[in-house]
Amino acid sequence: MSDGLLTKETLEVELLKKKVKGLSLIVEIIKDINSTLDLESLLKKIIEGATFILNSEIGSLMLFNQEFNCLTIKVAKGLSKKVIQETRIKVGESLSGWVFKHGKPLLISDIEKDSRFAKESSEKYYNKSFIGTPLIVKDKVMGVININNKISKDVFVVDDLWLLETFASEVAIAMDNSKLYEETKKRVEELSNMTKELAASKLVVSKVNLLLDKKLYDLTLINKINKVVNPASRHKDVVIAVVKVINEIIDYHILSFLLINEEEEGELFIDSPYSLDQGCLKEIKTQVIEKYNNFSDRLEFKESKVKEVFLNSMLVETSQVSNAEIASILFLPIKTANKVVGLIFLGQFKRKAFSKEDLRLLTLIRDHLMIILENSLLYEKLEKLSITDGLTKLAVHRHFQEALINELKNAAVDSHLVSLFMIDIDYFKEYNDRYGHPTGDIVLREIAQILLETTRVTDIVARYGGEEFGVILPWTNKEEAIVLGKRIVKKVESYKFPKESNQKGKRITVSIGLATYPDDALTNVVLIEEADKALYQAKKEGKNQICFCKDLIIEYVHKLPIKAKKVVVLGDFNNWSKDKHFLENIGESKWRIKIKLFPGSYRYKFLINETIWLSDSQATEYIEDDTEEKVSLLVVK
Repeated sequence: MSDGLLTKETLEVELLKKKVKGLSLIVEIIKDINSTLDLESLLKKIIEGATFILNSEIGSLMLFNQEFNCLTIKVAKGLSKKVIQETRIKVGESLSGWVFKHGKPLLISDIEKDSRFAKESSEKYYNKSFIGTPLIVKDKVMGVININNKISKDVFVVDDLWLLETFASEVAIAMDNSKLYEETKKRVEELSNMTKELAASKLVVSKVNLLLDKKLYDLTLINKINKVVNPASRHKDVVIAVVKVINEIIDYHILSFLLINEEEEGELFIDSPYSLDQGCLKEIKTQVIEKYNNFSDRLEFKESKVKEVFLNSMLVETSQVSNAEIASILFLPIKTANKVVGLIFLGQFKRKAFSKEDLRLLTLIRDHLMIILENSLLYEKLEKLSITDGLTKLAVHRHFQEALINELKNAAVDSHLVSLFMIDIDYFKEYNDRYGHPTGDIVLREIAQILLETTRVTDIVARYGGEEFGVILPWTNKEEAIVLGKRIVKKVESYKFPKESNQKGKRITVSIGLATYPDDALTNVVLIEEADKALYQAKKEGKNQICFCKDLIIEYVHKLPIKAKKVVVLGDFNNWSKDKHFLENIGESKWRIKIKLFPGSYRYKFLINETIWLSDSQATEYIEDDTEEKVSLLVVK
């Protein structure tokens, strides 16, 4: 791989890391903001949060003032009181007015060079770069957030604007909740006055109370969801939180929640107070997917692409409701980015079970859910991109290391085996140099695909670096791993890569090194080292094969003419060092050592009380070594 390509991939990963870090900051700030209902306190937290996230000195939050028919600054950081009090921006004028009018975010690298807003930059702005984004709730623009003056003195970039947009979409909800809270407080005060004036009119007071109760109830439901989820919540956690709220307010027998991802794969979350059998499940899936297809502009979605996720119910052979039919249904589509991505479906076994109020409440929750879910899915996508190699779509080196540590921790708790492959492409450097990096990239992608197709879903396949791959195999012993490794070697050997027929004697194949926890190592670092040693051996023995250490027991069996105080074994496998491989005494004239050896031929000898003794039951023959002493020869197959 070229340095340029690697640099580009590294840069992409770093940018994604920054996005994930920015989102994490947003999550923490939103938690604090969602706990605040007082509008004045809320606005201060919003502008403090925005400038903190973007590491900037100056920021302002402007709202539309109907009395003056213009935008006014409600709260700011880094601006004088005079500027805050006197600033009036007409809709469509200046940066803020443009953002408000068009309802779109805006990034200006140099305001003096932008024909729409060309003007002298104020002295208090040491660079001429600005960003602004609208505050939108329920398709209505409420105001604008403006940010200037990065502390680093850099200009703003697209990623900064993206972070501000994401932040604004979340705080706009909090502002709407706060506004509703303020309005409710005001109406309560008005009601108190009305009660005094209209004491005789109980009907009027009752209706007003009912209206207020409904508003407060709606706000309570939204806050319940906000307390549990945030932009970094997994989509499953969002679904669980929403299901819990729906369960408290609407009586249902079946609740189904369908979500379709970008790969056109579906998850069907199912909640029911009853256990369900295959017949019930089939009816639910059929109805949900049929309703989804009616709303969606995609190609018809198939049941075979849906995976069921049971929340509180379970699948049994014979259900309590085997013969029951869904007589009443309530359903709404779920949209993100103007695209139908799912469906909420409620079912009852009795007729006319759902009311207009049920539909109103479900719509309220669905509308709020769509905003949270869009951020959640985006966060998951960014997180996945940050751990995915851009070329091969495999896990990156960092994620591979983290996954291996976690797998070994799980293995230690559950007492199971974990095997590890280290894989290297044979003759790749020659191939890459001869045919160029684009052709080499094709080989990397196609071998990555072979690895994905040959391994299990539970296995973790990663690009370790360059033309080297790593595969973590949980719950796999050495014998099972050997079978899989040989299958990979054979598949790659038989695959027709571009132009490799011109590379005589140096076709594209792979060499694999295998090590298994806990047989070969107890830590992730040592396990990788052992697999690397095995990979080196596979290369050394001729490539296009899998290599691994074998447990081997060498025994010295001979009645010694002297009393042996110390016995060691020296050989090719320990560089003839007497500091390693002490033997265990297992009898009056029997000594044993258990070592790990790769297939091959090994010379060794025993050292007893610093004297050479040669008698050995396992030696295939004795030969002369360089020192003209006889040594044992052991052949490992």
